Amino acid sequence: MTTVLSIQAMPIPFYIRYLILCKKTSVTFRHLIGPYSIVFIYSIALLISLLFCYPPIPEVYEPYKAALNNSFWLDEYPGGPVFAAKPPASF
Repeated sequence: MTTVLSIQAMPIPFYIRYLILCKKTSVTFRHLIGPYSIVFIYSIALLISLLFCYPPIPEVYEPYKAALNNSFWLDEYPGGPVFAAKPPASF
């Protein structure tokens, strides 16, 4: 989450510079903390949605073990499919 948060928060200093240089406004606490709070809330929402879509519980992936252990994948990729995070045999 920290990587996502830092990447999304990167443009905020440029926004603050824009307010100071182009808009000629004095920067208040609201101008500083507002964009960071929006990015933080967005990052939390993204984390929750990713945990919902890709739960870290191994039992969820048990139904797919047979599909990934068939000869279609294992003939070409002996260790398992390239897109699988861990080999299907270790489920």
